[in-house]
Amino acid sequence: MSILTTDGTGYAEQKLLDNWAAEYAKRAVKEHREATPADHPDGSVTTPKIGDGAVTAEKLASAAVTAPKLDDGAVTTDKLDDYCVTQMKLAQGAVSNNRLQNDAVDSRVLAADAVVTENIKDGNVSTSKLGNYVVTNEKLANASVAERNISDKAVTTDKIADYAVGQQQLAQAAVSNNRIQSGAVDERTLADGAVTADKCAFYPYEYESYSGDLNSRLKTGLCIISNTSSSTASQYHYPKKGDTQYVGGFMYTAALSDSFISQVFIPTNVDAPTIAYRLMRKSGTSYVISDWKFADELANGSVTTEKIADYVVTQNKLAQGSVSNNCIQSGAVDTRCIADGSVTADKLAPDAIPSGELAVYSEIPQRIGTWIDGTPVWRLAFDRPLTPNAVNNIDIAVAKSEENVRIINRQAYATLDHNMIDTGKVADSDVDATALIWTNYTNGTMRITKTNTGSPENYVYGYIDYATPESNLPE
Repeated sequence: MSILTTDGTGYAEQKLLDNWAAEYAKRAVKEHREATPADHPDGSVTTPKIGDGAVTAEKLASAAVTAPKLDDGAVTTDKLDDYCVTQMKLAQGAVSNNRLQNDAVDSRVLAADAVVTENIKDGNVSTSKLGNYVVTNEKLANASVAERNISDKAVTTDKIADYAVGQQQLAQAAVSNNRIQSGAVDERTLADGAVTADKCAFYPYEYESYSGDLNSRLKTGLCIISNTSSSTASQYHYPKKGDTQYVGGFMYTAALSDSFISQVFIPTNVDAPTIAYRLMRKSGTSYVISDWKFADELANGSVTTEKIADYVVTQNKLAQGSVSNNCIQSGAVDTRCIADGSVTADKLAPDAIPSGELAVYSEIPQRIGTWIDGTPVWRLAFDRPLTPNAVNNIDIAVAKSEENVRIINRQAYATLDHNMIDTGKVADSDVDATALIWTNYTNGTMRITKTNTGSPENYVYGYIDYATPESNLPE
């Protein structure tokens, strides 16, 4: 280190001091420049001290560039790292239509119910944009499915609501014979005049005039007589009363023999009189035809037995109570004719039922029927005394051996002096028992046991129905 000396004059001292200061500053700047790292006082490097372009990326500390330091528009596309703009970086409504790539919006990025009708341009949702099965019932507007949207044969039976197919929905001649239920066509559904002659299972016809060939036209059975104008009615074989000809109705023709034919006319004209009838007798190739007779013209008693064709008097023709006792043939009333429950006790004659037909209750087995396999069915009755207020065992022998014995029914009652009020049924098990129970026993014998020593019953009676061969009956 140099030592500063002066000659005591102010000038010399000042000059030395300036030289010394300059030297010191020179050395200090040199040391500052060569220091590693550079040592500047805080805040000493101002903007003018920094050369243009001197602040490189390496000179910037982490997070040194904050939002206020960035000029508007300074962050360009190439300054953004790939995938660095996250959902939170986007302002509300920032992504406009022209910012989306084609096909960029798929079902994954759409929120539920996010796409409303007004956001979709007409015709913009094409088939390829729709996922399979995504168009549900709720997505379809009313009347939105037109005919062109429905595939052929897509409308099956279960797709059609009940009663939805009206008359207008049916194509011409769409309802074929096998589509009509049995009995569905009634008077209401038949159009007037729809039943033509060829629709009838019987033979319909019009009669020829009297001069015609009746032999070729007469058919037995029921026939429709078509209406004919009054000007031509007189030429046809229709009933006439006075000056009035009746041309609408049904004709029943029956061949009584090879020579005689009878006809009955039932008018459909409400103004017509009662049923008409007549007889035709064959003479050679022609017929001698009697005049029509009307039922209301018959004298009382004029319709005799021989005037009535066989089997024409039906139930509806009989007046109430018209069949008296002497009109019924002997043996004519069979089971079919007797109403259920109509044969009461007072209808039975004394001794009408032979004794062999009555059920017999006996302590000797009585045969009452046959079992499924042909084994005889027997009934054995019993009426035995009991010791009151004591334990009793009543043994009832039904067979020699319990083998091949089927018990079909058993009924027994304990009683006090056969008094109906003091009668109780013998139980089938201990659970139901009050005083007496059935108990199984051996060697073809059944037992009734009285277990209650406090019960006063002094009789037990009843019967047993069972199937067993006659050879197994007790001796």
